[in-house]
Amino acid sequence: MSYFVFAVLISSFDTTIPLHVRDVFDWGSMMSGLLFAALQGPGIIMSPLCGWLKDRYGTRYPTAAGFAILTPIMWVLGMPGDDRFPGVNGGNTGQIVYAVCVTAVGTFSCLLNGAGSIEATGVPRQISLDLFRIR
Repeated sequence: MSYFVFAVLISSFDTTIPLHVRDVFDWGSMMSGLLFAALQGPGIIMSPLCGWLKDRYGTRYPTAAGFAILTPIMWVLGMPGDDRFPGVNGGNTGQIVYAVCVTAVGTFSCLLNGAGSIEATGVPRQISLDLFRIR
């Protein structure tokens, strides 16, 4: 289930970043492309550390930490362009907040990678154990 949520999270950026930055900040394709680099780049750098964490502590704790860290970041990511948050929308503040949040999502989303294969192999195993359990 967590890998499904991760896939929806990452794929939603592909559809919303270009539209959001065009409508809110009047950015073109160059700035959208830079945001995609900010979304993917930190994960490349952080992947060895995340892999070490998952090897040392298992996938459950890093995945839970990733979701816990990404929750407030995603909330703040929705502030630029929303009239209910006037402090974020003044001047270049909204653009900076948005770029920093996209970079933070790229940094911490690597904690969510790799959980799908564990979930996919764990479900059939649990089902087979339940089917053949002697009662």
